[in-house]
Order: sequence, then C-alpha cells, then structure tokens
Amino acid sequence: MKDIILVILALLIGMSITKIYYPNQIINHTTDTLTIVQEPIVIEKIKPKLIYKSDTIIQTRPFTAWVDTIYKYDTIQVRYDYPENEMKLAIRMATDTIYKERVIAASEPLKEPWWEDPLIATGGLVLGYLLSNASK
Repeated sequence: MKDIILVILALLIGMSITKIYYPNQIINHTTDTLTIVQEPIVIEKIKPKLIYKSDTIIQTRPFTAWVDTIYKYDTIQVRYDYPENEMKLAIRMATDTIYKERVIAASEPLKEPWWEDPLIATGGLVLGYLLSNASK
C-alpha cells in the first residue's frame, strides 16, 4: 500500500515540476531573405583631359572605339569617340541576393485539455485521503 502511495506521490510531483519548468507554449522560428539589387553605373559622354605629346600635326580619320564584355556576371561597356573626345562607360552588375537569417520568434500558448486541472485536484484529494488512512 505504501509503495502505491509513493508511486502516486512521485507522479504528482513530476507533473507539477513539468508544469513549472516547461510552460505550455509553442515557439515558431521563421527566417527572412533580404535581396539587394545593384543599380547600373552609367557615365555618359564625358570629355577626357587631353595631353598633347608632340608638336607636329597629324591628320587622322574619325573613329569610335567600342568594348563590350562580360566579366563573371557583370557587363562592362566602354566607348570612345574621336575626334569629339567623348567617352561613355557603363557597368551593370548582376543581382546580388544576400541570405540573412533573421529569427522571428513568436510564442503562442498551447491549449490544455479542460479535464487536466480537475484531474490533478482530484488526485491530490485522493492522495491526501490515502495518506491520512495509511497513518492510522
């Protein structure tokens, strides 16, 4: 009889400790992704500084030098017009996606069954009655 009472007492103590140290809450963790889009860098029609290194006059025909290339995921365009001495530079970078983990913790209480609290109270009354009868 005393063994049964000790087992019931241990179960009730275990249930009460569980309720105290582990509250009934559900914690939801979510992550968020941040996307950064790079704007293109475009410099249109700038006049470079001219440096003359000779004093002789040489006639050259007008020309346009054009470079359009892709390096890794970026596009680079350079254009030079002579004799207008105009230069155009355009750099378009690839879209950069940064994955930044931002934890959003939202806790919501877990609904307990309606019969759990009356069961604990009734168990306490029965245990008290058994302890009082066992001591006689």
